[in-house]
Amino acid sequence: MTNTTESAKVVDFQSSYSPIDYYSRNSHNGGNNNYNGGNDMDKYVTHTELKNSELRLTNKIDNIDNKIDLMMAHIDTKFESVNTKFYQQKVWLITTVISVAAATCTIVGFMIKLIH
Repeated sequence: MTNTTESAKVVDFQSSYSPIDYYSRNSHNGGNNNYNGGNDMDKYVTHTELKNSELRLTNKIDNIDNKIDLMMAHIDTKFESVNTKFYQQKVWLITTVISVAAATCTIVGFMIKLIH
């Protein structure tokens, strides 16, 4: 049993596709069937071709899923930064309103004392 790593099991979906040799595909009957089985054999695939296609599609889906996860994480950080800025602005606005109200009350109170 050979020791294989996880990366050895991954098929690059961008690699060039090499079709199966028709001679080896039809070697069970000596290759005497014009290399296509005689009847529209182009409609069918071998198990190996199907498995390779499945692996390529699975890898594409996994890559898209990873990209979506990254985009969602990026959106979450953007929302968090917007929420933080909104909270900071809210605190600044409340502090400013209280300060202006206190200053106004102080000035009005001082003016009332001057008039009386």
